[in-house]
Amino acid sequence: MSFSELKNVLSTALNSDVEFTYHDKLRHGELVDIGIGPHGAFFTIENDVDTKSFSVNKVSGLKISQSA
Repeated sequence: MSFSELKNVLSTALNSDVEFTYHDKLRHGELVDIGIGPHGAFFTIENDVDTKSFSVNKVSGLKISQSA
């Protein structure tokens, strides 16, 4: 999937809960930002613990739960 296709999907998912695997660890939180940085495409999630950005090319098993 290209970044432009992914951007369209993630743009509709902003402020929704997401879950995915990153470096063999399950991550989850609210999707708050997407973009392209010096290391490629990324998205940012926020949860009760912190706010972190993740490189899209290292993410697997992305699931989006639409907010009510």
